[in-house]
Amino acid sequence: MPRGASRLTVLSCLMRAAALRCARATITRGRGLTRRAAATTLSFDPSPPADAPTTCVVGLKDRLKALESPPAPDVWEALVDSCSPGDAGASATTATPSGDGLSKIVAACLPDHCSRHNSPLRPKALTKLVGAACGGKKDASVVCCLEEGATPAAAAAAVAKAFPLYTAKGGGDDDDDRTVSIAF
Repeated sequence: MPRGASRLTVLSCLMRAAALRCARATITRGRGLTRRAAATTLSFDPSPPADAPTTCVVGLKDRLKALESPPAPDVWEALVDSCSPGDAGASATTATPSGDGLSKIVAACLPDHCSRHNSPLRPKALTKLVGAACGGKKDASVVCCLEEGATPAAAAAAVAKAFPLYTAKGGGDDDDDRTVSIAF
C-alpha cells in the first residue's frame, strides 16, 4: 500500500476497477457490422436485493452454516450439508417460489484447505463458483461470507472476473444488460 493512502481509498479504487472491468464492449466485425456485447453492471450493496432471480451465497462451509438470515431458511442447512467442497469447491442449487416464477438459490462452498502460496480467500475457486452459479443473462445477487482477515477488494476482483467483457458463445445480438449485486 502506498504511503499516505488509507485502506478505504485503496479498496474503493479496486472496486471501481472491478466495476469498469464489466463495462459495455462493442465488437466490430468484417464489412462494417457492429455488434454490442451485453453489459454486466456490478453494484456493491450492503444487503442483497430480495427480488433477484439468482442468489449465490459463497463462503466456507462453516460460515455458510452460521449465516444469520439465509435466503431459504427452511432448506438452507440441508443445502449446505449436501456440498462437499474438496479441492475446487462445490455448490448446491435449489429453486424457491417467488412472485410469478421461481428464484434460484445457490450455496457455494469454497475449499477448506489451500496451498501456502494461495490467498486465504481462494480467488480462483470463488471466480469459478460464482461464474457457474450466475451464468446466463438474468440479474443476480452474490453474497460473499468472508473469513476474518480477507479483504473485500480481492473478493470483488474475483467476482468481477466471473463476468467477462466479451464471449463468443452467444449466437445473436445480446442486447440484454444485467446487474449483479454484490454484498459482503
